[in-house]
Amino acid sequence: MEKEFNSYQKILERAGGKEQKRKDHYQVIENYYDENITQIENCEEPINGRQKIHEIESQNLDGVNSVETKIEEVIFDNKTGTVWGQMIIKFDSKKNGKQRIEEAFIQKWSNGKIIYQRFFYGQLLRNMCEISS
Repeated sequence: MEKEFNSYQKILERAGGKEQKRKDHYQVIENYYDENITQIENCEEPINGRQKIHEIESQNLDGVNSVETKIEEVIFDNKTGTVWGQMIIKFDSKKNGKQRIEEAFIQKWSNGKIIYQRFFYGQLLRNMCEISS
């Protein structure tokens, strides 16, 4: 799992223009997302399936001029196939200009693929931080 995650991270963090990032995101989804992956953003409804995530990611990339991702604070639990971490995403939104999002994430891996992932960011993350302090 760590080997696959490190390859996933390398592709996701690779520098490049918008079209290179589109290729990188496509490659990450194709190579590391299970066909039946479940993804949850904050407390939203689950997104099911690699194809649906492809569609959403393509729409997200259509709305930006550039994007940069950095994964930090990664913890592996090889026994359960779980990865926890934090990522920072900087992007130039076509509507709202330059943005920065800090996300906490959890992923469940099986047979070299992500079968489940959940992201926590924005107001929800701020509220969680306020509760824990």
